Amino acid sequence: MTIGRRRGGRWSPPLWTPGDPAIAEISEAAGNGEHRLVNRYFEATPPPVLTAALDGFGKFITQPGSYKEVLETIQQAADEYWSTHQPG
Repeated sequence: MTIGRRRGGRWSPPLWTPGDPAIAEISEAAGNGEHRLVNRYFEATPPPVLTAALDGFGKFITQPGSYKEVLETIQQAADEYWSTHQPG
């Protein structure tokens, strides 16, 4: 069974053409070589942010009412990291 094939720098189902212009634009932008695709959370997240998120997710699972604190902690870690690093 063929799931898809590489066409124009992007994966698409065989003979598939987006019917929505916005989807076509996003698909074209994603496959033009200017962006780096990172599929997995661990590779896409800086280590200090990842650590805060994983700790927070564990806390949230055991204490669902802590979601605001968890989100604030993750955001603080992200703000601190990105204040001294450039994206990319």
